[in-house]
Amino acid sequence: MLWYKNTVELYTSWFTNNTNVVSFQNPESIDFEKYWNPRIYVENNLGEPKENVWSTLSYNARGEATIYERRRIKGCFLENLELDEFPFDTQVNECLCL
Repeated sequence: MLWYKNTVELYTSWFTNNTNVVSFQNPESIDFEKYWNPRIYVENNLGEPKENVWSTLSYNARGEATIYERRRIKGCFLENLELDEFPFDTQVNECLCL
């Protein structure tokens, strides 16, 4: 196993018909964790990664709300090495988000 440092950007979105969210006139005042917490975590990290989260709210023409979330995760991750073609191999470094 190999560990590597990396920064991962993860984008998620979800539709909500929660009337408490849909009725907001000022999206900047919303406590998004109160209405939605997707509980996303990284499975193959070493230690505690540094994570920043940004959320925004958008309405379509029918007034339906969609919440968009962006996460930037910095940390050390574990990965198996594929050395069958060494020294001309390439590696795919995965971040396992659940």
